[in-house]
Amino acid sequence: TQSNLNAGAVDATGEDAGDTRVALDLTHLDSAITVSNKRGAKQSRRVFLMSEERVDAVSQLLQAQQRFMSTGNTVEFDGGFRVLAYRRIPIIGSRFMDTCGIIKSSDTTTTPGDTDASVFLLDLDNLFMAYVAGVNATHTPVVGGGSTTPTNRPDLQGGYYKSYGVLVMKRFDTQVAIFNLTNV
Repeated sequence: TQSNLNAGAVDATGEDAGDTRVALDLTHLDSAITVSNKRGAKQSRRVFLMSEERVDAVSQLLQAQQRFMSTGNTVEFDGGFRVLAYRRIPIIGSRFMDTCGIIKSSDTTTTPGDTDASVFLLDLDNLFMAYVAGVNATHTPVVGGGSTTPTNRPDLQGGYYKSYGVLVMKRFDTQVAIFNLTNV
């Protein structure tokens, strides 16, 4: 097996057996950063990806440690919007992460679940979107056919365009999953 295909993992419970889940705390985020650093992503652009509810919980953890938003515990992205950060790593909330859980069900098995049981530390320098040549450049709006009008097509909701791409992960080993977390 190639070592760069093994993603990093932080079992929040630290136990070999399954069926135990714990609340996220800052030591879990620290452990994920350490794993990522040791695997070569120390100088990479990284983000924590978690559910919106978990972002609220992390915000409360940071406030309890008196790391307030006003004291520089945020980072600014292009376009001028600011997000919460931990150790200068942005924390991004996604409404889709509340169903992206990984739960350890036994000492040898982890299973995906429909729960808010995971946080990911993503190395953005090893992720990119690849598009089919020529299609993305035109940004042709999708139009309806037959009795379907462009306003009621599900693929038009949210302003989608006819672009064909795939998310490419150049290295897995610098990506880290924190799992076995309790729901928020």
